[in-house]
Order: sequence, then structure tokens, then C-alpha cells
Amino acid sequence: MLLSLLFFALISIDTKAQLSSINLDSVILKNRKANGAVLVNTDETGLKLYVVYKNTKVNNIYALNNAGKKIIPTYQVPETSVIAKNKSDIETSPLKCKVCFESEGKTLRCYEIDCSQLPPPKSPPKQHT
Repeated sequence: MLLSLLFFALISIDTKAQLSSINLDSVILKNRKANGAVLVNTDETGLKLYVVYKNTKVNNIYALNNAGKKIIPTYQVPETSVIAKNKSDIETSPLKCKVCFESEGKTLRCYEIDCSQLPPPKSPPKQHT
């Protein structure tokens, strides 16, 4: 767990999406289910945010615009460095990441989420030789 947090902490933020964000932590926990997609938020523009669960863990996050087009998010992780002489000096609160949706080069909406709730990275497709 600590290794994964440190990994996320070392990735820099894409600064072009500095919109105010909505915290999704409680919504993700409240709507958690064993398997399947759950609509967790609809914003004032009609953008619908879905979280897909697999074995009660977040497996995917995506949005649908008003036309029903699926929008894949970009993830922004805080740039942090951890330097501590004592283990007790390390900040133990969860790192907050952003899940942002863009269309035609414009950021539509960003949501704040506990970094530990981010979906696992997708494996690249296998190449046949």
C-alpha cells in the first residue's frame, strides 16, 4: 500500500485542468456494489459520471456527455516528496487525486478522489508476433 502511494506521489500534475473539483469519496463508498456500473453524479451540463465496480473495488471510471458519447478520464496525482526522519513524521492522510474529463481540448469537469480509489492501470493489449 505504501509503495503504491509513493508511486502516485512521484507523478507530476497536469496543470491545465485547474477547475474546482467535487469530492467523490463519500459517493463512491455509499454507492459501492459487488459488480457493475453505478451512476454517481450528473452535473449541471448533463455530464454523467459512472463508476464501475468489480469485486467491490473501483475498476473503471468514465463519463457520458449529453449525446451519450463515452469520455475516458485523465488522472492527476499530486506532486509530493516525502522526507521524514521518523516514521511518525509522515503524513498519513490519504492522497487526493483528480479525475478529469476533457472534450475537444477543453476540460469539462474534474472530480477529487482518494488516490487509493483510482482504478487499476489497464494492461496494454497483447501484440501477436
